Amino acid sequence: MAASRTIEAWALDKFVAKHLEALVPEVTPGDYRSAMYMLGYEIANQYLESAVTEKRLHVVTVVEDFDNVASGVMDRFKVGGKEVSYSCLWPQFRVLLENPRVEVSPIYQAYDQPEPGVPYEIVVVAANVGSVTTLRSCLIHTVMDHGFNGSRSYNILSPAVHTEAADRLEASLPREMRNRTRWFPLARDQELSGDGFTLPGVGGDPIRLAGFTDRREREHYLPMAIRLDFDERQDLSRNHDL
Repeated sequence: MAASRTIEAWALDKFVAKHLEALVPEVTPGDYRSAMYMLGYEIANQYLESAVTEKRLHVVTVVEDFDNVASGVMDRFKVGGKEVSYSCLWPQFRVLLENPRVEVSPIYQAYDQPEPGVPYEIVVVAANVGSVTTLRSCLIHTVMDHGFNGSRSYNILSPAVHTEAADRLEASLPREMRNRTRWFPLARDQELSGDGFTLPGVGGDPIRLAGFTDRREREHYLPMAIRLDFDERQDLSRNHDL
């Protein structure tokens, strides 16, 4: 275990950390997907056991995390009897300047299932939270730009986060969104890479580990669950118009 990392006690007690330790730069996309799915499932289980939650949960995640860690989270929620909906986003993270460091992460596109009935809670699932620029963009895009403003809290579930991520996110959010975040990490890392990920994190860039050759390939990827949901909604719309 890296000296710069702290594992949450619950993960050590349940031997969950073994899935995180299996994530190394050489991991295959299939093994990465399996390990991240299990981590997502266990983090969601801890969230349900330790927090007061609503019946309806809206999961917000990025496309490279959708088929692995976010799927594990959503499956655990469904097993727990929750009504689950989601937003999947395609952010474009870039470093504009190194000194002083300036980062941007505009949202290229997003797919939202309908907003749940109030009350509900937003659950953001991220493989790794080092820089908070992408996390901030996803939250603001979902809550303010797309109108998912019925949640009383924003719950961050992640296998690996930077030790200063919570404070940095809080300081970067619009005033009306502050003091509403709750964090549920598995590990807290002290080191940060130049690409904005924590070290050791989840073994590297989640985009590459998930099997994408580059960010351009990832921007054109549509998870199968979203394809099926889109087709179903199109069919319902056509039948309604008949």
